[in-house]
Amino acid sequence: MANSPCFQERLYGPDSQSLLTSLFEANTLGQMKKSMACILAIIIFTTAAASGFEKPPILPDDAHDECAQQNLLRIRNLNLVAGGGILLWGILQWDYGSTVFRFRSEGWFEKGAKYGGADKLGHAWASYGLANAYSELFRHWGLSDTLAARYGVLSSFLQTSLIEIGDATSLGHGFSTEDFVMNTAGIALAYMRQSCEQVRNSIDFRLEWIPSPSLRRGKDLDLTTDYSGHKYVLALKPGGIFESGDFFFNALEIHAGYYTRGYKSADERYFNEKNRYLYAGAGLNVTYLLERYAGTRACGIFDYIQLPFTYLPYTRRLEQG
Repeated sequence: MANSPCFQERLYGPDSQSLLTSLFEANTLGQMKKSMACILAIIIFTTAAASGFEKPPILPDDAHDECAQQNLLRIRNLNLVAGGGILLWGILQWDYGSTVFRFRSEGWFEKGAKYGGADKLGHAWASYGLANAYSELFRHWGLSDTLAARYGVLSSFLQTSLIEIGDATSLGHGFSTEDFVMNTAGIALAYMRQSCEQVRNSIDFRLEWIPSPSLRRGKDLDLTTDYSGHKYVLALKPGGIFESGDFFFNALEIHAGYYTRGYKSADERYFNEKNRYLYAGAGLNVTYLLERYAGTRACGIFDYIQLPFTYLPYTRRLEQG
């Protein structure tokens, strides 16, 4: 029966071609992307896991070299897993691979920019924080301060650049030169801070966050882009700048900050218009005060997070009239 002309016509004829076409069309872009993501995840995580059990070549009777090579292997695997996670999430949620590589200008800090520039400082702060976190982790693994700083900023640069390259293949995004520049600036500041003790003691780059009205009311639950609740702060610490042990020099800081309000669609009912703000002020060095009076630095979290209501600002709204 299988060799009969009637059977072959059913199998290879116009009806079967229509069926195959329908089946192919039913495999939507979203389904294809999920399949690609699963395959990618299997490849990345299997490779990283397998290499984790691979014994690196070591020099005979040299424990220091063995430890160093094991740490470099861990750093490589960490970046493989992080990179795989970024690509997996990007394919599933950010439409990676939905178009050819393309550029997209987003503007800088002008009023007409998408978020008035708050997103640019968000990129700088995130890449800065990531580089510092990796440097501290690698130092904890046993790397020297120099190597920890070097591999920390390199890991942050690779991962944030991977996001930008992925965005370049997304219909909703595109490669943003502005984001790439701000990522690099944040990483450069992190490297200076990790490499030079005086810079580390003199400058902090922080995020202050009080949830915006739209987030508090459940209208927009994206914490990472809650720009109407974000403030970005550069804190200068006189105690570190002048290398002074004076209490007031160490307890007080000089602040310069920038933030925007009303730029997201969910903000429209809570803000009359889009506004950008600059501010300068004096604040308290919370990390120093905690260490002095409570005996803890709280893991240095307040070097990266600005505690609200601990400074006196002078604020200027850039939109006048």
